[in-house]
Amino acid sequence: MRISLQQSLEDIKQKVFNLFYITKENVSLSIMYLLGEAPDALDRIRELEKKSDLINLSVMEDCMTVLVRQQPVAKDARFVIAMMEISSFFERINDLSLEISELHPSEIKDPMLKNVKNNILWMIKRITYMIDLNEDSLRTGKIVDIDKTLTSLDDDIDALFKESKRILIEFLKNNKEEVEDAVKLLYIIKHLERIGDIVAKTGSRIIYIERGRWVFIK
Repeated sequence: MRISLQQSLEDIKQKVFNLFYITKENVSLSIMYLLGEAPDALDRIRELEKKSDLINLSVMEDCMTVLVRQQPVAKDARFVIAMMEISSFFERINDLSLEISELHPSEIKDPMLKNVKNNILWMIKRITYMIDLNEDSLRTGKIVDIDKTLTSLDDDIDALFKESKRILIEFLKNNKEEVEDAVKLLYIIKHLERIGDIVAKTGSRIIYIERGRWVFIK
């Protein structure tokens, strides 16, 4: 029974790692599409979003089966509970990535909006690094200072969001005839800020697996 349980847990973990990989690709592709660097990426983004749905459903089914049939305890039980949450988190990130790509503003030419474009690129770099940190912690069980690191990176994303929002509001005040793209960018940066929050919270679930206590990561 114990060998069977450990194999089941490993299978769940591998599915979640696959979801991490899909999510990193999808978030990056959505921004490349947004900025005109991958004009044919929309079909791939939609494909990845559907794949994330299926993986999430599979993880949920596997976790429920383990809970009912194998009744894990202690760290194993915490692992199953956390995997259900993390899988749902990353399925949601893929939804947001698709929403970002479907907003798709026109070519960004105004100098003010180009500053927002640069901030978006920095936000994506931080999000990708945060996902990598979570993946490494889940693989190795090493969680020293992961809460502090994720909080710092999420603070960076929040600062970039606030700066971009300020620029866009100023742009809207001075360009009342060209509001559509600026409004779309407001939604996009808000989605990215939300993705940063979700990835940060993932770290708290990994800490829960290892330490058996909840840690708040905003």
